[in-house]
Amino acid sequence: AGKGSARVWREEDESRGLDIVKTATCLAFEDIDLAWAFLEQVRGAVLDEVLLREPTETGSRRDGKIQDKKNYWLVLFVDDPEGMGRIVDAYGGAIRSQARRLGLRIRKIAVRPATPEMAGCHSFQRQGRSLPLKREGR
Repeated sequence: AGKGSARVWREEDESRGLDIVKTATCLAFEDIDLAWAFLEQVRGAVLDEVLLREPTETGSRRDGKIQDKKNYWLVLFVDDPEGMGRIVDAYGGAIRSQARRLGLRIRKIAVRPATPEMAGCHSFQRQGRSLPLKREGR
């Protein structure tokens, strides 16, 4: 039972994280229609946690105190990775900055081609929670 509930919590946490990405995108574009034009292109989205070790705010690099901070790579699966890549190049920094203000530290946004199985899917919903991409092992 513990493994099943842990899996459910991971999916819920990732859904919450993607909701933050949705809000951050709307804030970064400042025009809701442009933001939705961007978000509707995303067939699947994944937040992959990466662990970085950084000096604590109270410690210095000399005393060796370090603190673990959760950071994520946002991977977007789209039909046109080249076109979406140009948009991410232009707006990715603003999206990452807004997400950080909202409590989600995105280290990098990667764009990958969507698979044929993703046709018709949308990770970001206009109403309701965002849907993380189902991954094997979950």
